[in-house]
Amino acid sequence: MKKLIFLILAVFSGISSFALPPVTFEQLFNELKMEINKVSDEYNSTTYIYFKRLEEINKEIKNPELNSEKVLRLLLEKDDIKEKIHNSGISYNFKLVKLRYKKGIDLIKLLYEKILDLDHHFTALNTYQNIANISNPNSYPEFIKSKDALTENIKNKSSIELPDILKSNIYVSLATTVVSSFLGSGKKKLRKEEMDNISCILDFTALMHSDLNIIYYETEFLKDNNISLNNEINKLFFDYTKVIKYKTNLKECRNNDDWDNIDEHLDLFLKELEKMIKKPSGSPENRKALKYISNLEFSLDKVLNFLNKYSSFVDQGSKYYNKFYKIINNYKNVNKCSSKLPNQYERLKSDIKLSIEKFKTAYDIGELKGTGLRDLIYGVPDAYN
Repeated sequence: MKKLIFLILAVFSGISSFALPPVTFEQLFNELKMEINKVSDEYNSTTYIYFKRLEEINKEIKNPELNSEKVLRLLLEKDDIKEKIHNSGISYNFKLVKLRYKKGIDLIKLLYEKILDLDHHFTALNTYQNIANISNPNSYPEFIKSKDALTENIKNKSSIELPDILKSNIYVSLATTVVSSFLGSGKKKLRKEEMDNISCILDFTALMHSDLNIIYYETEFLKDNNISLNNEINKLFFDYTKVIKYKTNLKECRNNDDWDNIDEHLDLFLKELEKMIKKPSGSPENRKALKYISNLEFSLDKVLNFLNKYSSFVDQGSKYYNKFYKIINNYKNVNKCSSKLPNQYERLKSDIKLSIEKFKTAYDIGELKGTGLRDLIYGVPDAYN
């Protein structure tokens, strides 16, 4: 709602351009690069003029023909320029601190959305149901029908019946069905027909059951890791914003679109900080201000560390799903048995293929990988002196 109001005001007030929060990692990276360059260029162009004038003054002062009044005037100008350089450095660093901190918030926002997308991804896959259906022969109606027909012949020859707990066991079902086809009392031709009818089901479930379980358990592992990331980013946000005395949790902040309130807290915090940093060097207020700045940058460092953790998780997920795709395509009799395999088999293949693509594109962080963002943020020189 706030963004909509600002958009309307911008249109009617003739504002030609305004910044909206970045929506992709690439956009964040490019915006940060552009904004840091702008701040640095402004500082360099301003101080270049000052330093150039200082050089001129130093040369002029060495002129033995200057009278004392002229020398005094130059010395006063020199002190004034040094003060301007110092103040420019303070202004420059405050702009950097604010820029770095706000981009940290933008980064947390983007990462949180990605983690929520991943949570939805794992929930929507319904991997357990698909794997349970295709890896258990007892899920196939034709198998149950043929198994019942074959085992009925065994019952006619023996009074021993399997306990219920074993009837649902996958491997016992496979074994008793095969044994029944050989030892049953029914006609051999009919038993062969029943066996031919379910041979693909027996073959697929016997060969793929363990492999499909790998897919299930490792998908659950990824899902649990994503839950851990969600918990971590919520704590990270709390730690990151408590420095500026913002107390709303991440979920509530997102749901209420309270990001502008964070900006207000940051502005108030920096105003207090600016007053303290201008106090004499070494004074209690000045030391306190430097400590606050250190806390801000340490908080940002934790965001960058979390970014690396998220990146590692996405890389791991990508490798897992590529492995799953090899597993699901590893069934050697797929050409012979394709018509007998359930729809869930193709659906699982499709889900895995889609997951590979998502981990490669939608969840990837592009240029922010590795030290790219850290180098961009901390590669800018500070200028407190």
